[in-house]
Amino acid sequence: MSKPLISSLTSNQMIAPNLWIDNKNGNNYFLTVQYPEAQIHTVQDLESIPLHADGISQPTRLGMVASIEPMRAPTEVDHYQIRRKLDIYVRPATENLGSADNKVQHVLA
Repeated sequence: MSKPLISSLTSNQMIAPNLWIDNKNGNNYFLTVQYPEAQIHTVQDLESIPLHADGISQPTRLGMVASIEPMRAPTEVDHYQIRRKLDIYVRPATENLGSADNKVQHVLA
């Protein structure tokens, strides 16, 4: 695996995990891709990410080895004791917190 690609990967199993096994040491890793937000604006930008392999002079584009499709999904999924949980953030404009809490509880009910 090339150094540029390794630097854009993290071990975070909370975001669509992929498993990669390092053949040299036998360790397995959960991997996700991260790239600077300012550089990626379209699916084509993602597909253009160059992948470099040892012994090959020309990079391969990510789009040549992966299918990339937009999808709607939560940006973050939190869990508490294995169950999914939902955080609700409220910023009352004028009412007190008790009143805002009552309104949130009403909506949830």
